[in-house]
Amino acid sequence: MQLERHGRDAVDVLTLSGPWTRPRVLREAMRELVRLGDPIVVLDLRGVGDLTSSCLGELVASRDRIRRAGGLLKLVVSDAQYDRLRAAGVDGLFPLFGDEEQAIESFEAETMTLGVP
Repeated sequence: MQLERHGRDAVDVLTLSGPWTRPRVLREAMRELVRLGDPIVVLDLRGVGDLTSSCLGELVASRDRIRRAGGLLKLVVSDAQYDRLRAAGVDGLFPLFGDEEQAIESFEAETMTLGVP
């Protein structure tokens, strides 16, 4: 699994691609964002493919880690991934979007209440 990171304004965008074989990659990236403070994150999963049960577990753990740090996490998923999240019953845990732009724009009102420029 490959991870690319870029930012826009106060939002960190993590794009994952390839098979979900190394959840440690995501775990370490999330820990680093928490360490840096005020984690506002878009996680783009469209390049991952199949969301396995270990993937779902790591997504929930990432969500919890970011929330404990006072941050926000939103996911960008494909239609098939949305169906998988819904079937697993975890779709209600995450704000889900079809593209990165929508996810980033959705943070505007939330980041204003957190005092982030």
